[in-house]
Amino acid sequence: MPDDLRRRLLAEHGEARLMLSYPLASSVAVMKVLRAELGGDVARTKRTLQQIRAGMFAGTMPEMTLLAHRLRAAGVEAEVECPHQPDEAPAGHPAAEREVRTARRP
Repeated sequence: MPDDLRRRLLAEHGEARLMLSYPLASSVAVMKVLRAELGGDVARTKRTLQQIRAGMFAGTMPEMTLLAHRLRAAGVEAEVECPHQPDEAPAGHPAAEREVRTARRP
């Protein structure tokens, strides 16, 4: 996705996080998907897997949804959580505290 579009999506909707439904899911299966989708060497792929397991791997909702879909196709249950701020509440207002939306497979 073009950088300017990615920045706009992140600014408007916040980051989405890729989560494994079973934190101890097969490292081999997850790493195969990550290498196929993200490229990079084995060391980078291992770091990405560690970030996912720690709940720290984030991107746009479409990016994370695609990765979750690819992981599920490989037999690894995954979901996407997207913290966002409600449009109605002004920043700093208690109602503007981050909520979590979860995108799961249909």
